[in-house]
Amino acid sequence: MDKFDKFARHYIDLEYSGNTLSEYMLDILTEMEGDIDDYIDSEKSIPTKNAYNRIDGNIENKISEYSDKVKKYITKTVNKTVEKEDEWISGMVAVSIAADTIIQKMDFIPFNGKITIDKFIDDVFSSIYTSYDTSIRTAYMFKSQLSSLKDALNTRNDNINTRASLSSQGIIPSVAKNTDRYIMARDSSIKIWTWISMLDIATCLSCGDLSGTTYTDLSSAPPCPLHDRCRCYLFPDKVSQPSYYEWFEKQDESYKYKILGKTRYNLYKSGSKVKNFVNNGKKLTLEEIFSKKT
Repeated sequence: MDKFDKFARHYIDLEYSGNTLSEYMLDILTEMEGDIDDYIDSEKSIPTKNAYNRIDGNIENKISEYSDKVKKYITKTVNKTVEKEDEWISGMVAVSIAADTIIQKMDFIPFNGKITIDKFIDDVFSSIYTSYDTSIRTAYMFKSQLSSLKDALNTRNDNINTRASLSSQGIIPSVAKNTDRYIMARDSSIKIWTWISMLDIATCLSCGDLSGTTYTDLSSAPPCPLHDRCRCYLFPDKVSQPSYYEWFEKQDESYKYKILGKTRYNLYKSGSKVKNFVNNGKKLTLEEIFSKKT
């Protein structure tokens, strides 16, 4: 197996390893909400402002307790991931850096192209607190039974849990890729990097646009991962990568429609090039696309 194949297989394996964290996140949120729901059932109603403050405070404390538990678990997982990845990438390139040095950097690197892991966890538990607070505030204001609000509450929480589970799936691959990037950037023997995109129906326009682009300086390359559950990676050499747009043109019309959506597909069929829907790895909004045409 050559170096390129080893990188490709390694990053595919990392995608599967992310499922463990995704399942953990879903299980822990379900457990927490079960505990809080049992507590809400025991309260039944909120007759006074003092009762509202007491119930709200107890729920906030319970959420904070679980948030701390998740942070400890994910911190431990991140540290183990960095240590394993440091060992793997050091066997592929000419430099090695102590894992402890890299671990310190992870708190400041967006894991999905947007926010850090800590901010992601805080946002998840903040959303769940807001969901409960909305329900108990409504029960207090309208003198409703808490049980009558549980269906709407559970629906909101299920949506939050699903998004959190899917996003957390990308944490391990992201940490590994950022570890690799940190180490490869310090290997003076590497003169060029190639952006590798997985070309299939799940490939977004932004990642497709970057497929095969090369960089002589890693600091000029876009963040990788580029977004939640991004499958792209940077390979430390120049390789021939198929053009996303050549690949796109070979797909049947139903695939093209699914990839582009109704409006972009209609523009494409009217003569617009798919490449015009993206700018340097950034998917343009419909407003930006139409402003370019005028």
